[in-house]
Amino acid sequence: MSARLTFIKPLAPSSSVRPPQGGDWIFEPKWDGFRFQVIKDDAGVRLYSRHGAEYIDRLPRMAEAFAKLPTISAILDGELVLVDRRGAAISID
Repeated sequence: MSARLTFIKPLAPSSSVRPPQGGDWIFEPKWDGFRFQVIKDDAGVRLYSRHGAEYIDRLPRMAEAFAKLPTISAILDGELVLVDRRGAAISID
């Protein structure tokens, strides 16, 4: 039996002069992208902004790409970054 996964409100990141030390910490650099949550389950793929707004209609090709992931269900939380052909981040300010 499968369950429909739902949006999980993400924790707010904090800035730091240097990364924390120790095996209990996980951190990532801020690339100037947008915080997104991707949910894949039996209902399909859904994309949410960090505030919970659904973006499936605005990013259909992204949803198609995540639909191909070899998993039945998953929640991915991370930064969505627009990159150029060389792989460099593009600022959209």
